[in-house]
Order: sequence, then C-alpha cells, then structure tokens
Amino acid sequence: MRTAIAVAAVLLAALGMLASASPSVAQTTDSCQVSGTTNLGSSSYTLSADLSNCVSSTAGAPAQGKLGQGQSYTESVSITTSTGAVVQGTAQYQQSQGSGNACPGNSSPVTGSGFGDWIVSWSDGTNTVLNTVYTVANQTIVKWGGVSPGGGNPSVESGTTLNLVAGSENPAGTAPSTFAITSNNPAFPPGTPTSAQLTLAPSDPTSCSTNGSEGNAALSGLLALGLDTSGYGTP
Repeated sequence: MRTAIAVAAVLLAALGMLASASPSVAQTTDSCQVSGTTNLGSSSYTLSADLSNCVSSTAGAPAQGKLGQGQSYTESVSITTSTGAVVQGTAQYQQSQGSGNACPGNSSPVTGSGFGDWIVSWSDGTNTVLNTVYTVANQTIVKWGGVSPGGGNPSVESGTTLNLVAGSENPAGTAPSTFAITSNNPAFPPGTPTSAQLTLAPSDPTSCSTNGSEGNAALSGLLALGLDTSGYGTP
C-alpha cells in the first residue's frame, strides 16, 4: 500500500467515451463489466466482484475474471510437515483491506477517498494487480481511478504480497508466511493504463449519518485497461 492520494478529478469523460464505443477507444481499450459488492468502513474497505463480457482488441486477453480487495486466496505452496518432510500442498493467503473512508465527518452528500491494490484473477489463471485510488462523489455513485507507483497516470503495477492465514495449511505443517501475486498476464503488463466507473448502491442509505461509514453496497459498472485517461483530469 502506498500513501493515500486524494483524487482531484474523476474519469467520467473518458468512461463516457468508452460507453459510447467510439472507434478510436474500441481499438485501444480492453473493457469488462463489473458486478459485485463492497464494504466501505470508517477507515478500510473490501471488494469482491465478477468481471464478464470483456471486450478486447488485444490477442490473448481473457474474457472474464474476478476482482478483489481484502480477499483470501488458496495457493499451491511447499509445506514442511511435523516429520520434517517438505511436500507440495495448499494454504490460504489473505490480502490486506484497502484504506479509506466513504463518509468522513458523516458528510452529506457523501464524499471521501481511499486507496488499495485490486487483484484481478483472470479465467486463464493469470493475474493483474491494479494500484487504485477512489473518490466518492455522492451517496450512490463512485468513480474509481488509480495511480502508478510514484505518481502518474492510472496503471497496472507489478504485484502485491499476501499474508498466510494461520492454520490453513493442507496438509498440516508450516507454509511460507507470505505469497506474492504478480501481474503476469501478457496482455496487461505493468504500466498499462487503467480506469473504472462503478455505481454504488448502499444496502442502507442512512448508514453514513448513523454509523459513520457507507457499509455494504452493491457495485456495477465498467473496468477499462489500456485507456490513457491523463487528458481527462489528474487522479
């Protein structure tokens, strides 16, 4: 995780172009529909969503996948058993939650910002990690963007590190304490521009004023990879 960077402008204009399927964008952009849920707490958030109907001009780009922040993943790793034998097994690794606040000061209309590392698990077994920041424009609409390490335009980053869930080893034993997920899909190498616009539908519209956090909400919208949004505002 990197220092939180407040988003000064959202990517609405760029994503509006994508939604209208202009030829210039369609030739350079890979886009997926997003459908899932998020939980925006007072200082952290999680996200879990399906990616579907991905449209791509890039050879070998997957057509679907999963999008997550703060989720656990089962990985194949070497495990040292109680006898000292080293065997191949599985263990669960947990990603840390994203950081941010969707309703600072119980604001109305809701504002806020945060950051995290979204993991895209593609259907072909590859991964893409997105270094992401967000702004909440009001109670129902969330505009998401991102920044590359050290600043710059939204982009894919090289990877992220997960922590072992104690006791999840199978067979029982000792597994590595961390697991690195890298951006290894050749269609979206590190540096690939990314952006997204998601509609946020809170299960409790009064949660900000009563609990100080947005809480559970449904997400739907669009994730784009390969769209340079630098001309539409500074994330």
